[in-house]
Amino acid sequence: MLRRRAAVGEEKRSLVSRLWRKAAPFAVSLSLMVLAALALAVAIYICNGPAEPRDDTRRPLPGFVLRWLDRHRRERLEEVHQLSAKGDAEAVKQLIRLLRDRDSIVRLAAGLSLGYIKDPRAVQPLTAALKDSNRGVRWRAAWSLGEIKDPCAVEPLIAALKDSNIGVRWAAAWSLGEIKDPRAVDALVTALGHDDAWVRTVAARSLGDIKDPRAIGPLIAALKNSQGYLRDAQAAALRNITGVDCGEDPEKWRKWWEEQRQGSGVGPQSSDK
Repeated sequence: MLRRRAAVGEEKRSLVSRLWRKAAPFAVSLSLMVLAALALAVAIYICNGPAEPRDDTRRPLPGFVLRWLDRHRRERLEEVHQLSAKGDAEAVKQLIRLLRDRDSIVRLAAGLSLGYIKDPRAVQPLTAALKDSNRGVRWRAAWSLGEIKDPCAVEPLIAALKDSNIGVRWAAAWSLGEIKDPRAVDALVTALGHDDAWVRTVAARSLGDIKDPRAIGPLIAALKNSQGYLRDAQAAALRNITGVDCGEDPEKWRKWWEEQRQGSGVGPQSSDK
């Protein structure tokens, strides 16, 4: 009986050991993800929605945040916090300087603040940040360029649609729709065939915002093989461009499109691909 109990106990310990060996890598990865999320939350907190950048009454960083950060990061993020609240020409100059800081979290926070301030002097530094080694910085740079809405950012954002990170590609597609420059149409049409459904959705939304008739044919073609929120976005884009509502039925859109092409409507200016 004792031997049997000992054998059962040994078997349980062996099972627990095997489970731990399998779970340990996931636990470590989860811990790193939590730390990364906390760092990002700190950066966003620093720029906590300054709809009015010159409001000097914003809350200071909480003590527990300051204790968690190392000295360099703490000082630089506190600086970003103050500059973002100030929002004047000198603040923009200093935030551009911090966009080149050695700490990626500081660069991310600086890029975020520049997007909220919306000063066109930040366009060139932000387009340079689209090539940053850190994907979070590239993502925020792409987003901030959409907030500023300067046409000078169109070509760099088109290039960012091919970024290795999906978040950067999504932000670039969104920003191109915010700028509403027709130069982006061909690249966004190509993005309608992206592997990721969310990138395809944002590309459709941006094409609807630009309202260039060249996107009508490709959007109808994409509508045939989509569903859910992606189909909603494509149908909404077609309504925005054409001023016509054929619902989400690709066959109705196809028939309407053929009629336009045979007449004198917008059809002949558009592409079928």
